Amino acid sequence: MHPALFPPFFALCASLAMAFYVLARRHKDAFHWVLAGFLVGLVLWTGGVLGRFAAADEVQLAIAVKVIFVGIVVASSFWLLTALAYAEASGSGLRAHATVVVLSVAALFAMALFTNDGHRLFLRRIDFASLREGPSAYVGPVFWVLIVWAYACVAYGAFLYLRAARLMLSAESRQRSAMLGLSAVLPAASSTIYVFQIAPIPYDLTPLGLAVSTVLLWRAVFRYRLFESLPLAREAVIAHLEDGVVMAGSHGRILHWNPAAKRIFAATGIREWEPIEDAIARLFPSRDTNTVEGALRAAAPARGSLRTPDGRLIELMTVEVDAEHGEAAGSFAILADRTEANRVEQLARQTQRLEIVGMLAAEVSHEIEEPLDAIRADLLEIERLAAKLGEGAEADVKLAEELGDLRDVAHETLEGVARIRRIAEGMRELSTVEQSGFATVDLVAVAHDAMRLARLDESSEGAEVQVRFAPVPAVVGNPDRLVQVVLNLLVNARQALIGVEAPRLRIETREVDGFAELHVRDNGRGIPDSLRHRIFDPFFTTRGPDEGTGLGLAIAFDIAREHDGVLEERSGSDAGAWFALRIPAADGRS
Repeated sequence: MHPALFPPFFALCASLAMAFYVLARRHKDAFHWVLAGFLVGLVLWTGGVLGRFAAADEVQLAIAVKVIFVGIVVASSFWLLTALAYAEASGSGLRAHATVVVLSVAALFAMALFTNDGHRLFLRRIDFASLREGPSAYVGPVFWVLIVWAYACVAYGAFLYLRAARLMLSAESRQRSAMLGLSAVLPAASSTIYVFQIAPIPYDLTPLGLAVSTVLLWRAVFRYRLFESLPLAREAVIAHLEDGVVMAGSHGRILHWNPAAKRIFAATGIREWEPIEDAIARLFPSRDTNTVEGALRAAAPARGSLRTPDGRLIELMTVEVDAEHGEAAGSFAILADRTEANRVEQLARQTQRLEIVGMLAAEVSHEIEEPLDAIRADLLEIERLAAKLGEGAEADVKLAEELGDLRDVAHETLEGVARIRRIAEGMRELSTVEQSGFATVDLVAVAHDAMRLARLDESSEGAEVQVRFAPVPAVVGNPDRLVQVVLNLLVNARQALIGVEAPRLRIETREVDGFAELHVRDNGRGIPDSLRHRIFDPFFTTRGPDEGTGLGLAIAFDIAREHDGVLEERSGSDAGAWFALRIPAADGRS
């Protein structure tokens, strides 16, 4: 065998072995497939080089040259895709677009090569004499475009690998990434010497560069466990976590975040490479910036649950990562959106309470109805006798003076009985699951009816009333019961604004994830944190004994539950209270 055939023969055997190894793996993800494509490109490239040296005539030579260029197109394109998958330089959506663009360009080059006999724009002629003279003697303009494309793919891919090497914490990971970067630079550099005739070397050094590259790839795959590397685990695990993960380097800027983190930060406008402190501070604007920075630089993980301005409950954990010698290598934050889980937990807890209270309420309501009726009848008789006594006052003035207060006592007692009756009726309502009269309901119309009953207008008792009704899907429910819920919220909000400077009440509707939502917000004194977990409890009230029974919000919560929805409190650190009624849209309700 001619000595010049040893490098391409070795590279061909190594590339074939690695390609079979990758394709034979039982589990293959996107990275394995693009790496297999790159190895197939190397097989074509090195196989074409062997065919070129072994060609007996110009027909065989033309086939070998075309195979070489097909290998270059495939290897350079899939090299870039491999680097993107390894280094995770972009999110899944951008990588999908990059794959389409790269493969489309590769297909155009392949089409130009296979149709070359008709236009001669890729290869002007192929013979032994022209190959000895160099590329300038036999290539066309499309070839030079391919060279620019291939060099761009190699350069950007090498940059991604080298950047990944800089970010890796272990020396082994850094060496693996550096080897992958060099494995593409060497063939490109050796090919450059031949294509542009930089050095007075009579033969092409590309096969030698390919042989060295396959050695580096072999070590990265088998010695440094390429398939068990961190980027692959990050792609397979972190990218699919429901919790948001944000990673920053030692400079404090965001290097990577998974799709869940992108969704959480979507409303903030934060992008990659911005400071992680700015991202968290913008997500929680009410939190002190110094506290954020301190949490990210804490020796131990820092945890906390915070509410965003839009009412989401985010559980935040920040951790600083140490490098091998104790210096800071970076930090990361895990953000878990607990809004829905907290909503379900509150609903379950409140439902359990209401079920217990409901059973007691039905029993108590039944037991007190009969004695209440008897007491009321007796008091009415006392009131009637007191009235008659007043008529006969002239006969016995002294007796009339002594019993003159009897009518007032009876009247006050009757008011107390009426209050007990209202409580009993509320308890009966709390214990009854009423689903009769359900129909298609528009929450906007419900809000208008509740505002009319609450007598709200643009200057209601000096308070500014802001109405923002966005179109929402229809819901299935009882309109009267839903009006009762909204009316209760409006009355509570109006009472909370008494004595507040520049009082403001806002009512709005919106559609969120297949739910119709109605929000009532005020800028009153708000709900203390110590009482927030009790606001939906039956008989809990912060008002005086003559101002409420403490059943309004409990009944409203139960009505929302009857409609497969939920009434929740979303107040954050800002002043005021914020209540949201969420009911599933009619077309999405089972």
